[in-house]
Amino acid sequence: MFSRFGLSRAPFTAELPPEALFPSTRLREALARLRYVVEQRALGLLLGEPGAGKSAALRAFVDQADPATHKFIYLANVTSVRSFYRLLCHALGLVPAHFAADLAQQVQTACVRLLDHGVTPVILCDETQDWPTAVLQEIRLLRNTEMDARSPAAVVLVGHGSLRRHLALEPLRPLAQRIAVTVTLGGLSGTEIAEYVDHQLRWAGAERPLFTHEVIELLAHYSRGLPRQINRLATAALLAADAVGQPLVEEPAFRAALKETELESA
Repeated sequence: MFSRFGLSRAPFTAELPPEALFPSTRLREALARLRYVVEQRALGLLLGEPGAGKSAALRAFVDQADPATHKFIYLANVTSVRSFYRLLCHALGLVPAHFAADLAQQVQTACVRLLDHGVTPVILCDETQDWPTAVLQEIRLLRNTEMDARSPAAVVLVGHGSLRRHLALEPLRPLAQRIAVTVTLGGLSGTEIAEYVDHQLRWAGAERPLFTHEVIELLAHYSRGLPRQINRLATAALLAADAVGQPLVEEPAFRAALKETELESA
């Protein structure tokens, strides 16, 4: 589809392998802090508005870890305490018990057993701004072994900015007080946006610039530096330029992309 531009694949996609992700300053900082969370078996918080790159950061984080010494468990769409523990049990290769109290003990025992064998359990809890308060409270209890002296797992809570407000509520303050590291992903800087576009294009096989300087500036303004929005706009602009036979994305093609993506009023 993008052969006119000398591309061998779609450049602006979220499906890049972790090693091909653009190494932004925020991504590097996020990975360093997440590694600390794992090393300390601590509780971490990863925040960012939709499209800021939270999922990409998690993929890169998991990819960089040694699978022989880490057991990653990814949880999303958790609706109850029972489903929380049952999902953990299945991920740990356990047959879930019937009662919630027994489920919790099963998970704690399995995590401690992994630690005894040199493997750190890492529980990644995604979209936690939508999780029930009772489930979030259970995370504190799950980590509370040996009177808080030894946590059986590292836990990363991932969500939108509203998660921070949720954790500030009285029932969740004991959990919030145990957060050791907070990582907030925002938009790319103006310089990084140009570098990001170039990075994506080169990964797809481009051997020359495909966007004018003016288009890059417009892209920065309308995307607010959010990778997902950059991807949407840049892809639509490439398609618009291709439709009229232009080998370079100029402002008219970008304006057409704005209308198509409904971001013109942003």
